[in-house]
Amino acid sequence: MKVPKGISMRGYGGCPHWTISRSLIGLPRVGPYDQADNLPFQLVTSQEAKPTSGRHVVEVHPALALWLWCRRAHKGPWEYKKNEEDRKKLWQVLLNQVLPALETLRLEAFKDIPEPSNDDQFDARISWLLGTLWLNDMGVILLGDADSGAMLVPDVPLSGKKTLHDEFRSFVQVR
Repeated sequence: MKVPKGISMRGYGGCPHWTISRSLIGLPRVGPYDQADNLPFQLVTSQEAKPTSGRHVVEVHPALALWLWCRRAHKGPWEYKKNEEDRKKLWQVLLNQVLPALETLRLEAFKDIPEPSNDDQFDARISWLLGTLWLNDMGVILLGDADSGAMLVPDVPLSGKKTLHDEFRSFVQVR
């Protein structure tokens, strides 16, 4: 699958937040000689190692999650980072996609949160959704592993009977 224009997919080292997260929390570690003791957070890289206490960090990609949740209900445009009208439309589509899960968790108050006024607020709300739904086993998975990297993504159906896990396993076997 190819993501549409407006949903950026770059390698982690090409993202501007890479330097900031390295400076603030010491992650990601990038090689065998990258040493740091007493990091403030533990990186979660396994679906089975879901934290129940302590301080942890997990990678998210809000734009990719937005597209995975909304790709069938919204045909575009996806320029929410640059266009306020697109952001408002996508916010409504996103609410329609995730409200049933939030209502199950009794988080109805989320629908009363004001529309995000910029793309950073939008991304922050998507990141919160990913973490909240993952911790409550509500349709979000941690895809990947410590060797390939891992991030929270909506566990949505792909074409046919393939899942994101299936596609990831195929990708890992090929490389």
